[in-house]
Amino acid sequence: GSNFMQWEGAQKCTDILKTAGYNYTERLYEQHHAEHPDWAIYGSETSSVVQSRGIYHFPLEEAILCDDDEQCSALGNSSPAWAAKETLACIIPDRDADFCAGQFIWTGFDYIGEPTPYSTKNSYFGQIDTAGFEKDSFYIFKAEWTDYKKQPFIHIYPYWDFNEGQDIDIRVVSNAPFIRLFFNGVLIGEKALDHINGKSLILDVKRPYETGTLTAAAYDENGSEIARDEKCSFGDAYSLALAADKMTANADGEELFFISISAADKNGIPVSNAVSRVNIEVSGEGRLIGLDNGDSTDYEQYKTTSRRLFSGRLLAIIAATKNAGWIKVKATSPGLKGAELELMTIACTPQEGISANDSVSTYQPDFEKYGSEIPVRKIELTGGRKCFDKEHDTLKFKTVCKPENATYKSDITYRLTTVSGIDTNIAEITEQTSEGVTIKCKGDGEVYLRALCKNGKHKPSLISVIKLTAQGLGQASFDAYSTIAGGLFTKGEKVTTGIERGLSIMGGKGSYGAFENVDFGKFGSDKINLPIYMLRSTPVKFDIIDGIPGSGEVIGSFENTKESSWLRYNDEVELTLTKKLTGIHTISISSNDNFEIRSIRFTKPDKEFSQVNASLYSNIYGDSFTLGNDEITHIGNNVVIDYGEFDFGDRQPTKLMITGRSALDNNSIHFKFTNSDVALTLCEFAGCDDYTERAFDISGISGNGSVSFTFLPGTDFDLKAFRFE
Repeated sequence: GSNFMQWEGAQKCTDILKTAGYNYTERLYEQHHAEHPDWAIYGSETSSVVQSRGIYHFPLEEAILCDDDEQCSALGNSSPAWAAKETLACIIPDRDADFCAGQFIWTGFDYIGEPTPYSTKNSYFGQIDTAGFEKDSFYIFKAEWTDYKKQPFIHIYPYWDFNEGQDIDIRVVSNAPFIRLFFNGVLIGEKALDHINGKSLILDVKRPYETGTLTAAAYDENGSEIARDEKCSFGDAYSLALAADKMTANADGEELFFISISAADKNGIPVSNAVSRVNIEVSGEGRLIGLDNGDSTDYEQYKTTSRRLFSGRLLAIIAATKNAGWIKVKATSPGLKGAELELMTIACTPQEGISANDSVSTYQPDFEKYGSEIPVRKIELTGGRKCFDKEHDTLKFKTVCKPENATYKSDITYRLTTVSGIDTNIAEITEQTSEGVTIKCKGDGEVYLRALCKNGKHKPSLISVIKLTAQGLGQASFDAYSTIAGGLFTKGEKVTTGIERGLSIMGGKGSYGAFENVDFGKFGSDKINLPIYMLRSTPVKFDIIDGIPGSGEVIGSFENTKESSWLRYNDEVELTLTKKLTGIHTISISSNDNFEIRSIRFTKPDKEFSQVNASLYSNIYGDSFTLGNDEITHIGNNVVIDYGEFDFGDRQPTKLMITGRSALDNNSIHFKFTNSDVALTLCEFAGCDDYTERAFDISGISGNGSVSFTFLPGTDFDLKAFRFE
């Protein structure tokens, strides 16, 4: 198995061994088979699409690697840079390569460790979670590896309970040749599935959420229905349900029962987003081994008697003793109708091992803290209008937590983001409470309002989202001196959102990401700060461009040599550009290499002690003057130039440096600093043919005040810049 099959070294080794395992390089199958027909080829490590069971981050077309809840979208739109972009991208190349022996997917089950892309507890790679519950991708593989004539099936995802009007991506998979999708009995999509040669093997339908029932039906080649699945809108959890993998076991002290615990509403419909805390009691000839819900962000003990449902499910593992008899399993949850299950163990001749009186110690949770908690399972966001314009640049939205008696319903926070969950620059929250939020929009585009609840955890465990739009307000700008997340790029080629919502530059000719409408203000900056992630030992080279590659100006060519640790950005590095940028610009980062940038931020100029070009005035008036690009020339009698406020704080300048020129022997200039007092200094600037910097002593300058220059009668002066020391 090799990560390096695209390079000559691994290919030479393979030519000796004649057997090659390809890690995440299915794209090479056809080429290498044509060049080396004597090689035995297989996929030694494939897939690595990351997903959390029952968690969905919309929309499907947006690649969302990271989110606030530290979960990965089970829609299939979450994958690390090296992985298949979606599950079918590793199934189809294997299917179509008759010479390929098959593949080992990474992985079948989730496992403790390697929690890519987060620093949580366990991996997200599996088709089955650590509790043994199937994720939606399990059914994609099942559809291609099973025969519909022997085992027909159809599967819909996601569950059906979101904000009214929210656009939901509905996906349907089946091993049948034809499928249909209905909503409340009305056909909303259908698809013929060619499992032998087809490239599109999932029915995708986008539909705004409304209360009702999704029904999917599978048909054979004669049009006869052979399988059906259903997803219904549901209410709050009302009761618990227990289901065992078997009802009897040998009383050998070792055999296990696996008990699936779920919740249903008053109508018996499964509550697929239930997170209720469940307490387990086992009596009789059995003992509780542990509990697991498959949640990578849940750090509670496995050896415990109480745990939350995750995406509506929890697993209890019960072991038999060496005494034959009945086992009673009892599940309770605050505010819900409990459930009981009786199991039986059968006498046998046990091997040496655990005796009847031995038990596995279990952690008793803090019932004063957890025993009566009722977590929030859903946040409903409502508002009459969802589009901003000039007449409606401020809108209000309400929040309702379900269930109403939830323990953590006051623990609601809000964010305004892009579609991929990055803080947006086009709107701001002006007021917020646990019951609602007021938003003011500053520019055109899409805004996603997020309501988040931690549910007693350190980070959000629940996200509710509605999409808002704005038009007629103009284009909002980026503040060059704030941190601009890499994932906020507005244009690009061969780029995507990377880890920590950064900018992932895929590399190759023409690869770039651009940030439009970056506002540098009057004083500008020539220094950019970048945190970089590169999983390679060789340097990456990149250009910073004022504009778009091909038409813009390269204002810096750089090389990064510091290799990063796994999924971690290096510390921010400051790079100096070839020119100072002022006003509004488009900034592009272009490279033929593959690496990631978490954010861009320009160093804010310290204008109080930096050079200020003459043209950066706030106001100018008087008898005569000529405005240039940076300078003001032919300044005559009684001209006043105001440069606005300067804040010197505790630092008191002692010198004023003026850069100018004049054919006259002497020019009289009054420098004025105005706050509660007025400091006035007469600067006599001697004539010179070329621009020259001259120093003048000043005093009484401190705190915040306005700076201005008055040119007295008899002057004819060209002012280029000034600065304080």
